[in-house]
Amino acid sequence: MIIVYNLIIFLVFLLLLPKMFYRFVKEGKYKDNFFKRFYFFSPSFGNRQYLWIHAVSLGEVRSVREIVNQLKLRTGLPVLLTTVTETGYTEGLNGDFDKVFYLPYDFSFSIKRFMKNLNFQALLIMETEIWPGLLYHVNKSGRPSYIINGRISSKAFKQYLPFRKILNMIFRKRMSRIYCRTEIDRKRYVEIGAPEEKTVLGGNIKLMDNDCRIDEKYRDRLIECLDLINKKIFVAASTHSGEDELLIDVFLKLKEKVPELFLILVPRHPERKNEVLKLLEEVRIKTIFSTELKGNKEAVDSLVIDEIGYLKTIYSISDIIVIGGSFMPIGGHNIFEALIYKAPVFYGPHMDNFVDMDRIFTGNGGIKVSDIDELYTAIVNSLEGMIKIDHYELEQVIEDNNNLVDNMVAEIAAVVNKEKN
Repeated sequence: MIIVYNLIIFLVFLLLLPKMFYRFVKEGKYKDNFFKRFYFFSPSFGNRQYLWIHAVSLGEVRSVREIVNQLKLRTGLPVLLTTVTETGYTEGLNGDFDKVFYLPYDFSFSIKRFMKNLNFQALLIMETEIWPGLLYHVNKSGRPSYIINGRISSKAFKQYLPFRKILNMIFRKRMSRIYCRTEIDRKRYVEIGAPEEKTVLGGNIKLMDNDCRIDEKYRDRLIECLDLINKKIFVAASTHSGEDELLIDVFLKLKEKVPELFLILVPRHPERKNEVLKLLEEVRIKTIFSTELKGNKEAVDSLVIDEIGYLKTIYSISDIIVIGGSFMPIGGHNIFEALIYKAPVFYGPHMDNFVDMDRIFTGNGGIKVSDIDELYTAIVNSLEGMIKIDHYELEQVIEDNNNLVDNMVAEIAAVVNKEKN
């Protein structure tokens, strides 16, 4: 079976190569990790046992950091992180992880070389990274695998459903437990093949990130260079292609009513910065990239953030926050990390990847709109004081969620400690 899978994944890899090469040349993608993930040579891990966590990209790496120290404290083990993206890798190096590596491609020869010198007690997979090759070899090593923060979007659910029998075999044989964010996610896991007895609620780790700390030097530089002290700040966060122009149009209409309005646009992928710049120039909005701020006063009406790691700082100075990925069928982004700064947070109808946050926070700090026209009206009403923003349930929601996450961490640690002894 594993031989057949390796042949299939190799053919898929060959088919994807032209697209990967195009993105390598055009966007600079994969320049750091393409060859590393083959693992032509086995890495050295020293003579330590690890708890292995896999988090695919930047957002997942940031989220899982919330439980890393808990896991270390309860198990006494250092934590090894694997990730896929370059931004996730960089974030991992700046976190509380003891070792950081790129996840090997799902070929047996790559995984076996990566795991050759690795002594680990368990693998924790953040959200829904189902790699059959990886799970096969982890299971073969006799170590348990867990999914934590498990979620299945409605789009992913439709994609997984035809492969229910194959997934059932993977979940039944290779997965020790699946900790789901919500009851909706748990039921979807069961429907795509996970055994009912292996699926439990484990809470949403992303709701544990209620740390309001910001980069004060970065904040002060923005305020000083852009003269933001007497301006109202409109933040369009985590935007995708097709959304920027819609939100720029909303900004222009709002600026007719509120002349002191200033736009901060944060593309989800900073490499799109020139695409965003062109859109702003087409409608004659003066702008500058954040990496170009050198300390001088800049006479501009907008700022494009072309670096990562400062979103919370930007939220902290905002008057209006609009979350991207929700006005196109992307699935939305994390609204909770914006809500903790108490500015009104608006988002569109496409929140499939954050159903729990949508359900919990709409009407409780968050304002969901059906389209761009409704967004404009809602922001105007908010600026005129016609919408009252309540945050009264946030603390209770966070407490209930954190109890679920704590229980999950305790259960995993108990199994790991039993195996150690």
